[in-house]
Amino acid sequence: MVELNIRRVKSHTTPETNQVSVIEELLALQNHDEIIRGLEGPIQDIPNRISQEIRKAETEAAYLAKAENEVRRLILAVRDNELEISATKDRIQRIKIESASVKKVETFNIIKRDLEENERRISSLTAKDTDDRMLLDGAQKYAAECAAKLAEVSETVNAYTAELKAKLADKTARLEQAKTARLELVKPFATPATRRFLAYYERIATKRWPVLIEVSPNNVCSGCHMNLPPSKLQEANKNSMVADNPVKMTVVACDYCGRMLYK
Repeated sequence: MVELNIRRVKSHTTPETNQVSVIEELLALQNHDEIIRGLEGPIQDIPNRISQEIRKAETEAAYLAKAENEVRRLILAVRDNELEISATKDRIQRIKIESASVKKVETFNIIKRDLEENERRISSLTAKDTDDRMLLDGAQKYAAECAAKLAEVSETVNAYTAELKAKLADKTARLEQAKTARLELVKPFATPATRRFLAYYERIATKRWPVLIEVSPNNVCSGCHMNLPPSKLQEANKNSMVADNPVKMTVVACDYCGRMLYK
């Protein structure tokens, strides 16, 4: 349940009628709205934090996908090398067989050049195959490291996001309770005499917080720290004296920041 943190201002409660003043009702509402604001902030922030955590896992997954693609590319390269080496060896073998029956020198020289070319190709393919296998070994090791890192990060992210989602659910439920409880706190402002105070409070609350500010002993607005004219203190004092009759009260506001003033 949401606890209503109602601040009592004794000077605004008349001993004869024990009637709670408009100012005290507004202070109770403001204290309760502070609870609501304290819940709304995390409710707005938690989804962003969850998204940030998910992006951490997605980043590691992208690293793994890239590493696995490189492994697949190198596996295909090694396979192609093997096929090319095998085919070239077959050609060399056929050339050697053909050269044994050649009689003409010109033909023999052509076959010899073909043989030398294929032997150079074998050498080049073998070197490439050796390099690709070394690269493949490194790529497989890196992919394994990426997979391990993804598993580690995913475990952390899953645990933390579960915790954040639980907090979000809790704060959302508490916010709904607080909003329901707030309906009771605004009931005293249903009359024409009190409704104007609530209307002004809610209008300023969208721009300034807190709305209600007690006039300091040196006649300074403790919201914006500007000096107040003597008339503001007089009006605030008058509201205190007629606290049992909201019809006679006025909305006393700071000329600089617009906050409501009370004494």
